[in-house]
Amino acid sequence: MTDWFLYLSVRILGFFIRLIPLRFAMWLGRRLGDAGYLVRKDRRLVALDNLKSAFGESGDEELYRIIRKVFQNLGMSFIEVLRFPKMDAKYIRRHIRLEGLNRIDEALKGNRGVILLTGHFGNWELSGFTISAAGYKAKVLAREQKLVRLNSLLDSYRELNGCKVIPKKRAIREIIKGLNKNEIVGILADQDGGRNGVFVNFFGRMASTPEGAIAFALKTGCVVLPTFIIREDGARHTLRVEQPLHITRTGDYEMDVKTNLQAWTDILESYIRRYPEQWLWIHKRWKTQPEN
Repeated sequence: MTDWFLYLSVRILGFFIRLIPLRFAMWLGRRLGDAGYLVRKDRRLVALDNLKSAFGESGDEELYRIIRKVFQNLGMSFIEVLRFPKMDAKYIRRHIRLEGLNRIDEALKGNRGVILLTGHFGNWELSGFTISAAGYKAKVLAREQKLVRLNSLLDSYRELNGCKVIPKKRAIREIIKGLNKNEIVGILADQDGGRNGVFVNFFGRMASTPEGAIAFALKTGCVVLPTFIIREDGARHTLRVEQPLHITRTGDYEMDVKTNLQAWTDILESYIRRYPEQWLWIHKRWKTQPEN
């Protein structure tokens, strides 16, 4: 019942959101974020604890300002996803500046596939959508939501430009298959990896990190390109593809995974330090700690 209600609510909301002017829609997104900021005290406190751990005692007023911006970014991102059916190539050209796509072209020449490695940064849902709109054959790994109909609706939006969603339950097989076909696979690797994760230094604290993307790179020889989409102003973004991650291969698998994950995490941290209001601080990133 809840699934049906939310599914219909999102469908109806999306219909009206696509009718109103973009500027007004973004304003509504920020107000939606403000509402989330006020209502979700639990997530505000998680974010505050995370920010204090990362930046020290910068003053609660400044940290709460960042947290509010985080919620506003999430609100605008939600509105943008609802507007996916209206986003054509002209919209992409007007609102999203693309930097470093030549690095994807160069990587594909190796014929071993490409992983676009990113995190919950900016409007990350726009990344795969934009890459596909630019003419690349891409797939994205997505965590399946518990609400089946709502999850199917979100996946249908993600796939509007030709991007294919890889459900997590079939991830390993589908990712290796895609890389072997020299395809592009988008993977997010910035949330708590649990007890199966690899601990690396993140803002001065050990953080359990999923090893998947690096494991695929070591196994297949694919190129890993750190990629970030940065919200510049309202609906305007920059999608930036960075230099290929240098994949260290010494023959010691565990050490290689840790070394390469640390290199990725350092890049992620550098972006978060530059744009702290665009990362998902409300997630319990340091939830899992080393046993010792």
